[in-house]
Amino acid sequence: MKAKLTTTEQFNAALGRVLREIRVEAGISQEQMAAKLKVHPNTVSNYERGAGIQTAVFIFACMALKRPAYQVLSEVMDHHAQ
Repeated sequence: MKAKLTTTEQFNAALGRVLREIRVEAGISQEQMAAKLKVHPNTVSNYERGAGIQTAVFIFACMALKRPAYQVLSEVMDHHAQ
């Protein structure tokens, strides 16, 4: 049985780690990701550090990373269970 993400902060931190891993794996810099999302690079850094991400931005991030949202969320749960 997988561990539960019990707080919003835990979820945001796990999501940020997974988004960063996927971005790095894809060879996309924070600056490039920021340009795709039309946000400042510091905003991408904040997302990746677990500051929280708006749903619409999350969907656009998944599209930019060419990963379905359900797959990213599954990776968040898998990552957290480790």
